[in-house]
Amino acid sequence: MPESPDHPWMRHIRRRARTMATPLIESLAARLTPESKVLLYLSSGGYLPEFQDLPFDWVVAADGRHPDNQFEGKVLRLSIDNNAVLRLLLSHNIQVDCVLAVNDGCQEGGNYECAYQGSALGRLSPILKDDSLWITDHRIPYQRWGFSTWKAVIPDGFPLLLMRYRHRGIKTFRLRRNPRSTVEFSSGATRIRIVHDSACNHLPNLDTMLVPEHLTRSEGFGCFFHPIMVSAARSSAPLQEPPSPEIIVMSSPPVRSILQVVKDQGARGMKRLGVLPAFGRFSRAVVEELVESDLGSVESIDFFHLDRSDFSWARDQ
Repeated sequence: MPESPDHPWMRHIRRRARTMATPLIESLAARLTPESKVLLYLSSGGYLPEFQDLPFDWVVAADGRHPDNQFEGKVLRLSIDNNAVLRLLLSHNIQVDCVLAVNDGCQEGGNYECAYQGSALGRLSPILKDDSLWITDHRIPYQRWGFSTWKAVIPDGFPLLLMRYRHRGIKTFRLRRNPRSTVEFSSGATRIRIVHDSACNHLPNLDTMLVPEHLTRSEGFGCFFHPIMVSAARSSAPLQEPPSPEIIVMSSPPVRSILQVVKDQGARGMKRLGVLPAFGRFSRAVVEELVESDLGSVESIDFFHLDRSDFSWARDQ
């Protein structure tokens, strides 16, 4: 199970860095109060004056078509990858009240992934407040991913902006976080947990994360785990990145055993391991094998999942 390489697209993204994104995010974090309302718009397209009229205190608009990274009134324009933006917001404990999930380019627009479905939603969900608004031309957010959802009324101030997208069938939903309980096992001194949550909420507590190979082929995955943090304008200043667990690549699903890789990581001094689902119908056998084994110095193994159908056997017993 080799470590994930430094992909060519990652070097390309680093070359594209033009201005200092992190100080702007830090400035936004410093300006927020407990009452502040923040809207996030990924793949926003170019800047629109209507952004200033949205009924929120701050608007974060990310798109490569912005000429630079800067504040424009209450709008923070970021010209870096969507997933780098998500990691920056997460690293600075900025949560958003509303996501404008409209016209993100996932069909004819050339975006390499849909910003609001699949694994991308797993990277987005940690920065949503427990009660948030979702305005979209996509389908309803996946209800099994730790949220209750129901239709809502679009707030005043949106209609003029959304007239640009009226042909796309805009829908509004209220999301409320509804996590499931954690299931815990033990193997000697090793704690093994089934955690119904995005692994992105737990990165500082992990030394290593085991990831299915197919996820590492996503540009979004790479950009999230290796975001542009600091790059002086038009210079070769080194990029600073937040702490991330070491990524260990598993084969594509279904994986039938991770016992040997767990022991290998323990032998390397890695004590806190995270695992993303890659097991299909073998998930029970994978966990039971670990429970029945001597895992040496490994202190914890956390299996993260968002789809409530994963690891259902553990919750039913």
